[in-house]
Amino acid sequence: MNTGIADAVNLALALDGRGGDELLDTYEAERLPVAKRLIRSTTTSTRPLLWRNPLAVALRNAGLRLVLAVPALQTRLFDGFTGFTVQYGRPPRLLDRSPRGPRVGDVAPENAAGAHRWHRRWGGDTKHQLLLFTGADLDLAAALAWADERSDVVRALLVTPQDRDGSVETVLDPTGELHRRFGAQRGASYLIRPDGHVAARAFDPDLAPLTAYADRVLRRAGVEPRPIAA
Repeated sequence: MNTGIADAVNLALALDGRGGDELLDTYEAERLPVAKRLIRSTTTSTRPLLWRNPLAVALRNAGLRLVLAVPALQTRLFDGFTGFTVQYGRPPRLLDRSPRGPRVGDVAPENAAGAHRWHRRWGGDTKHQLLLFTGADLDLAAALAWADERSDVVRALLVTPQDRDGSVETVLDPTGELHRRFGAQRGASYLIRPDGHVAARAFDPDLAPLTAYADRVLRRAGVEPRPIAA
């Protein structure tokens, strides 16, 4: 079910007309490997259920008890079944050099262990979310201006240790845990797709990576979307 939902969301993003053929081409590139992994993992996980040899059944049951007794193994198994950790193709290191935080194509880390997932925060909003992590390397005024120019397709969320006055919506991160999960201790800008995957990111005031993605994929206000060729 989760795979089918993710397929639908990804295809809807590709078909909304903002990115033309180039964006539509990413659907197969991103989702076909997921389907192949699902078939392999389903085959692997269900085959032991058909075992009849007593020794094999005993080993299988012992393995399951071990998995259920170790939280880290439970989490890995759960994430594999649900598809919450699916990663799409990453850009070359030359285009995305920083080793910090989730890279382009990764699922954006949740805002806290056991907390509501990001999609619950922005609800039915189909815009891209611009997460602005406060710090020395973030030019907040420039980043907010960048988002404001694209307000029809981008919504800004400020991630900060303490609440601030202002009109921008704020996500409080008093312990700095969210900054650490994103590798954004000194500040960063992350553009998140509607399906929760990282679209682009910047670890300094230069928002060129975000602009390059927006110019290629996101339709600016007053600009007609490029039609998808028949």
